[in-house]
Amino acid sequence: MIHKKITNNQVLNAYKKLAKKIVKEHFNMTLPFDRSFNYLWWMYSKGTKEGDLGDFMLFSEMNLLRETDTIHQEGFDNLIKMLSSEDEDNLFIALKSIESLRNERIKKYSEFPDDVTKASPIMLKLAEEYGSKIMTSHMGYNKKRQSDD
Repeated sequence: MIHKKITNNQVLNAYKKLAKKIVKEHFNMTLPFDRSFNYLWWMYSKGTKEGDLGDFMLFSEMNLLRETDTIHQEGFDNLIKMLSSEDEDNLFIALKSIESLRNERIKKYSEFPDDVTKASPIMLKLAEEYGSKIMTSHMGYNKKRQSDD
């Protein structure tokens, strides 16, 4: 688990700040379409796990970045290597890279809103396919999108 090995407060704070944004958006994405995953995100946004960190948060965001073509497989694989590194500088760079790519995605497609009717078409489609496109493929870090084959 990535957050268990962090000793540098700057890195830990960067992770917490990014995770908070990811949790809010992914909670909104799953609310109308996937109650099971929505409950997971609720636990981390408002429930007993509020404020806790989980690697799945980063991997879910990375899968969202990959599905919106904000990052391609090679960049995805490089981020996995950096996140897996024992070097906290690599972890910090990976976190900042994910944050930057997330901001790029938001500029292009907007953040998934509280009101599903205001979601961009691609974000709406990904929300509908959340369980098969966003949350499941992080388990096998090297799983490629079907369109990458």
